[in-house]
Amino acid sequence: MTPLDWLPALVVTRPALGPHAADLLERFLEILAGHPAPVSRKLEAFGLLNAMTAMFVQNELAAVRSRAGSTGVSRRRG
Repeated sequence: MTPLDWLPALVVTRPALGPHAADLLERFLEILAGHPAPVSRKLEAFGLLNAMTAMFVQNELAAVRSRAGSTGVSRRRG
């Protein structure tokens, strides 16, 4: 397990718009500025792209854990 294995799950479960996310959104909208779709559709596309990226990363991490024989679940007692 790598130090950042928790990140994709956190991104999916706790959406937050930080400074880099705002920059990314702004750049995405700049790229699509000439497209005739309304801004609402562009924002939907941005959301779908983020969700698909997060799911792809989670899928890849699950495959790595599966090959390593780990469930990725840590059990703490205390």
